[in-house]
Amino acid sequence: MNGLLIFLNLLQSLANCITLKETLYVHRTRPGLLVQEVSFYNPTDKNIEVSVTQDILSSWATEHSPIEHMKDNSEADADSGTKWHIGSKTLSKQVLLTVAGREFSRTGIMELPAKKTVLRHSLTVFDYTVMENKGDKSVTQKTIRDRKSRCVKAVKSALHAGSSDLYEQHTLAWHQLWQSGFAISDSKAPDSLNSDVINSTLYYILSHVSSTLQDLTSSPSEVSQAMTYLNKPRACYHNSHHTLQFSSLWQIGETVEAMNKGVDTHLSSLEHYGCSNYIKAGAEGVLQAVLLSLGGLSFRESNDKVVHMEFNVDPADLHRDYQFTNIRYADKTFLNISVIVDESNHAVLHVSSSADNFYGTDAGLAEPVLLSQKTQTFPVKLTKPLTAILYVSDSKKHLDSLRKIVQHVEVPVLAPAQDHRVLARHKHGHSYGGLPAIFWVILALLIVTFHFFLFKMIFSELCKSDSGHYYRRRALS
Repeated sequence: MNGLLIFLNLLQSLANCITLKETLYVHRTRPGLLVQEVSFYNPTDKNIEVSVTQDILSSWATEHSPIEHMKDNSEADADSGTKWHIGSKTLSKQVLLTVAGREFSRTGIMELPAKKTVLRHSLTVFDYTVMENKGDKSVTQKTIRDRKSRCVKAVKSALHAGSSDLYEQHTLAWHQLWQSGFAISDSKAPDSLNSDVINSTLYYILSHVSSTLQDLTSSPSEVSQAMTYLNKPRACYHNSHHTLQFSSLWQIGETVEAMNKGVDTHLSSLEHYGCSNYIKAGAEGVLQAVLLSLGGLSFRESNDKVVHMEFNVDPADLHRDYQFTNIRYADKTFLNISVIVDESNHAVLHVSSSADNFYGTDAGLAEPVLLSQKTQTFPVKLTKPLTAILYVSDSKKHLDSLRKIVQHVEVPVLAPAQDHRVLARHKHGHSYGGLPAIFWVILALLIVTFHFFLFKMIFSELCKSDSGHYYRRRALS
């Protein structure tokens, strides 16, 4: 999931054909930049001319000004003879949209040499703003000039970077974003969520959210503010149910309208459950908020400082293996938390930390264990009333003090083993359990062999009966 759309197509006429590969992406670190790379391949033995048009650039009617041609003197532009266009148009209400881009071909006709591949790049910058004083023509004209200037600046910057650098910047940004993530064991139980649905939904959400930390146009103060929001999770998903229980929340439709509605629902849900700081932080914060929501993870603060993280989940719900990767605790500290159902059907926690000064303890608040990059194992304990099954903090003293704060009516005990019928439903789709494939192969062979010998025995008896009857008739005659 690297933010790329790739289309393959075969164009064929009566005598000619070409193959076309189109790579399209909205740049992750350059706001509003749409990059289109098209590879034309002519497999025939003769040259072919094709007509190429880009309607949004060549025929888009603007309300406030005619389409202008940008003079391009950039050495980074491999096809400087093509036309550059820029124009503005008011959309619904008070939204002004400005577009700048370059055509594939200066004449609209491209010649493809025989047995050759022709590569073309197209850069298009989209910029929009809400005009507060649409009735004031002087203000409107100034806004249009400012927006066009922004588009021209963005185009020149992209041209200077070059197509290879643009691609690497984009894919690297997505790779860095996916350093944090979630994985869960596959389930065949009805209405269960699996990794493909969860991560595809998460991909759609992140595609709708900009990243201040990755944005090349962000100022130092904006980056600093985003980091402040990222390190102050506040009450994000404090005392809330984990969203793995709500499969409908993860059903993003296939149409654009359905996707937008699903993303809005998720972001509204995060806002409702106290994750506003994470949302303000941008894509990195939204990713962290979604990860917290999946596992019932939350942070506790005191005097505007995070003092510990809790893993709030009912032990009875831990009937699948799942893993959280790089949960951000502080500026440069990340936690990995895994839930593993062992051979005895008991859930076990595996925790590691990128820093060596963090401690963890289980629900029984036993002696805190020093965490490191090496995985530490914690048992899942059952408390009455239910409390968090894991606490993590950078202060051993704080975890020790929780014994006086968290009250248990009964002594915490090891959580019961998971119901084997529930585990069977996840593994096999039903509660009857499963048998190895070799068992069914042997059973099928036995059944076939039995029927073969049965058929042979019946056939032999029939043959003997017919033969005896024939000889008896000959003897009587």
